[in-house]
Amino acid sequence: MGAHHLDIVQWALDRDDSGPVAAMPPEDGSNGYGARLVYDDGVEVSREKGFHVDFLCENGRIQVSRGKFRFELEGRTVHQFLEPADGSLNRAVLLTEREFLRDASVRLPTPPSGGHQQDFLDAVLSRGRPLAHVEAGARSAICCHLMNLTYYHQTSLGWDPKRLRFTRGGDPSWLKGSRRDYLHA
Repeated sequence: MGAHHLDIVQWALDRDDSGPVAAMPPEDGSNGYGARLVYDDGVEVSREKGFHVDFLCENGRIQVSRGKFRFELEGRTVHQFLEPADGSLNRAVLLTEREFLRDASVRLPTPPSGGHQQDFLDAVLSRGRPLAHVEAGARSAICCHLMNLTYYHQTSLGWDPKRLRFTRGGDPSWLKGSRRDYLHA
């Protein structure tokens, strides 16, 4: 799972200025899927096969990926955009918000019609903060690093998202130097 998808997770969990408190390796010891991030409220995020981001609740799910979206309720697909034949991504998202998320406690802002590039340019002109600000990007990258460290070392890690320090397990020396032999050629 890359930073783009973990960025979506961090955004949806309203954690752009925070992050997980633990990272755990897959139970089967594999290196491809199954690593988990745990947040201070008990929410878990795991790396699994399939859609890149899959939000589950007791009676439905929302699946998102770059340029794709699906909303299911009680086992039935209500709205989706997986390919051009499905219409418009914006339409699928807007219909879902209008019909089912009218009273949602968390509302995610959407960038202007020019996407992240336009939002960044608008922020430069206004001296404001873009939706995808540098802190959010850094914390999403940290989530990737925590997951990768659990795969690489097959150990659980405690993490302090405020101080950006290991609290359990982990070794700061893991973060020093390059892991890519070709860089030393």
